[in-house]
Amino acid sequence: MTDEKSGMLAHSGVGERPPQTYHDHVTAVESRASSSAAGVDEHRSPRGHEWDGVSVVRLAAEYHDLGKLDGANQRVLQKHIPRTSSKEPLPINHVDAGVAHLMSMMAPSSALLAYSHHRGLPCISIEERKRENGGPFRDEKTEARTGKFLAEYLAIHRTQVAGSATAAPRTLRNATPMEYRIALSCLVDADHTDTGCHRTGSPFPSAPPLLPKLRLEQLDSYVQSLGERHRGARDRLRAAIYDACRNAPVDPPFRACDSPVGTGKTTAVMAHMLSVAAARGLRRIFVVLPYTNIITQSVSTYRKALTAPGEAPTAVVAEHHHRAESEHLALRDLSARWDAPIVVTTAVQFFETLAAAHPSGLRKLHQIPGSGILIDEAHAALPAHLWPMAWHWLQELVEKWDCSVVLSSGSLARFWEIRDFSGSASPIPDLVPDALREEAHRAETGRINYQRADRNLDHDALVSEVLKAPGPRLVIMNTVQAAAVIANELRAQVGRGKVEHMSTALTPHDRDPIVSRVLARLGNGLDDDWTFVATSCAEAGLDLSFRTAFRESAGLVHLIQVGGRANREARDSAATVHDFQTADPLLPHHPTFRLPATILGELFREGKVATAHCTEAMLRELRRHPTRQAEDVRHKENAKDFPAVESGFKVIETAKTITIIIDQAVVKAIESGERVDWRTVQDQSVQVWADKMESLPVRPIDKEESLYAWIGRAGSYDTFLGYMASVLPLARRDPRTLII
Repeated sequence: MTDEKSGMLAHSGVGERPPQTYHDHVTAVESRASSSAAGVDEHRSPRGHEWDGVSVVRLAAEYHDLGKLDGANQRVLQKHIPRTSSKEPLPINHVDAGVAHLMSMMAPSSALLAYSHHRGLPCISIEERKRENGGPFRDEKTEARTGKFLAEYLAIHRTQVAGSATAAPRTLRNATPMEYRIALSCLVDADHTDTGCHRTGSPFPSAPPLLPKLRLEQLDSYVQSLGERHRGARDRLRAAIYDACRNAPVDPPFRACDSPVGTGKTTAVMAHMLSVAAARGLRRIFVVLPYTNIITQSVSTYRKALTAPGEAPTAVVAEHHHRAESEHLALRDLSARWDAPIVVTTAVQFFETLAAAHPSGLRKLHQIPGSGILIDEAHAALPAHLWPMAWHWLQELVEKWDCSVVLSSGSLARFWEIRDFSGSASPIPDLVPDALREEAHRAETGRINYQRADRNLDHDALVSEVLKAPGPRLVIMNTVQAAAVIANELRAQVGRGKVEHMSTALTPHDRDPIVSRVLARLGNGLDDDWTFVATSCAEAGLDLSFRTAFRESAGLVHLIQVGGRANREARDSAATVHDFQTADPLLPHHPTFRLPATILGELFREGKVATAHCTEAMLRELRRHPTRQAEDVRHKENAKDFPAVESGFKVIETAKTITIIIDQAVVKAIESGERVDWRTVQDQSVQVWADKMESLPVRPIDKEESLYAWIGRAGSYDTFLGYMASVLPLARRDPRTLII
């Protein structure tokens, strides 16, 4: 083997792209990972214990690919791969050599990171038990060869990487699981980013800074311009709430906001977050929302309100919907990186990133320290049994990583005050003063009347009840299939012009026009005989106001949120929100909502259907949850069993989902090796449960089957039903065969 820098490779040449040298890759990863770790370390709280993550990450980055210097691996890497050919795997596990060297240096934390940068974080206790043999983090199949050639690898490495580490290494002493995840995130993002840049031949664009004072001025001007258009009592209330949030003290780091729907929380709480960021030197703001279409509307508002002249709105406010992530080396740069100053993402993305063990899932995590975190529509962010673990993570981010958190919802369950939840009541101050909060809640009186159906409905009976109600009408179903069935039946009975439909069966690109069309129709006072059918993605956060609403039974907070989409401005007499249950094989029940729906029935019988009882509803749910999942996840977290935590902490309790790209031009671009921005993949794709994939016309884009392409005939996906246009004919032939 040659000792020239140009002779040793880290990645083969593919198509027209040349190979990447070992020197270029390792030095770039080391520099980028060290910079990320240093950025994280700037926001480590003095109250936390010592976290020497910069040196640990830098050392892992230097040796993470040491085994690629093996002669057998170099012979494969030297082969140029035609674009149409599959990549030949390396014959020797290239990770083991770096792990062995780092363990010999007494650097176990760096060894753990190097070991995990492809396979993900392991169960630490299992690795510790391997000490009796070769030692933790080692590959039993490779360690004999590693022992034989390690000195040779290191000799070559020193010719490739100037200034190889010789100082005594540091370790992550007594580190929490979160700290290990953050450290690995720094390494993985550096590795994936450099690999992606080389693969495409172009660097990732750098994000602008937060500039909180400037953006707060922009927001003030935007809100003032809105206020000049309206002079009603609710507008004066919105202005008072905005001022209260904007001028609230920046401490303590946990705050709550339960201002009712229609009182301007989107802008008011953002004003508070920007004030906190300016005072405490935060580097970005996360807005965490439960549903993708809420993200689209919120992002539109934030981009209008926060982007300074000359800036690209998409660079200032990043919109991150569902996962478009891949473990495949050639596709992993599609992952969203959360490096924008303002990131708007889903609760699934945010909290499952905190729980992640695998590289693609936790790649973004190191961006969170030093951030403001707004969990908007917090009532729908997580199932009740996952909040204890999530609350622990949020507390660690606040106490050790200089984060500030606001929990906001018009139907906020104050779970932190439940002793069953935390062991002791933990008060969190409200952003809005008590007198103003009471005034806002008094304004809600008489706006909505909640009614519960006295019998279960099949799809024919439900459609009949909907059509008898005054319009415009909103219908919220618990599953994608149920929404598609009702929308399709309404279309058959009254025509396409009198029904709109939206769910995650449609790509974000196709959902955007639907929201715009619904808003336009609601703004037309003469257009009232029509129905909007959707899943829970339309129950919260959208500035919609219907005359009547129907909500498949799901839980008190969900019902109240739907109440926020009816008679929103209180311009009519009390609007009716109908709660109903179904009995129809074509309308599958969502397992997540069974217990909350049962509790909601009890609350109806007890006359407790009101915002004031949301915390009680959550307490009942916590006490009756049929599994010990919350305790199990916390136990696995304490034991640093990273894979078990990742698999146990699932915001949506169902099978694994897969990403299917609908747009064939995007598929072609990915397969030809072009740089495809993750936003494009996100906007042109849907997510489907993996166990239902066999019923759909799809094919894998890569051999790891991490991304799929839609290959259905014309009409199998349309802009009214999305992929459910392909599914409904199958479900009608045999409803038992498919539940989505």
